[in-house]
Amino acid sequence: MEQGFEKRKRIRDELRDFFPKSEVRFSEELIAEPQDSEFLKFHEQELWHLMACHVCVVLDVSPGPAAEIAHFVESAGADRLFILTPNTYEGSRSFPAEIRASANQEFFSEEEFTSCNLVKRVIVRVRQVAFSRMLLDQKFPS
Repeated sequence: MEQGFEKRKRIRDELRDFFPKSEVRFSEELIAEPQDSEFLKFHEQELWHLMACHVCVVLDVSPGPAAEIAHFVESAGADRLFILTPNTYEGSRSFPAEIRASANQEFFSEEEFTSCNLVKRVIVRVRQVAFSRMLLDQKFPS
């Protein structure tokens, strides 16, 4: 498998091309946010980033994202997580699998990862979220 970070960059770039009027960023690109973030613990900054976004794509291919999933999957912003996990873990009976079971999780194949077809799933998820927000805005205008 292509390294996770390189795949993340490729997905980010394709999303930027597909949604040119949207902000598509990594959480590590938001280090200075919110203002006075130096007074927040790292996980508090990450939670702020999660709450500030509409969709948070988590490429579940290394220990870092796995720890973030475990920490945030039951937070107020858990519905914003979109977790993409290798299908080799589908049907797994483990503590991490149980944690993810209540989340927005989809499994992907090696071929999808290699070809970067994962971005199609992310586009569908972003469109679903955008459509839901549009319906809410019509139902409850400001």
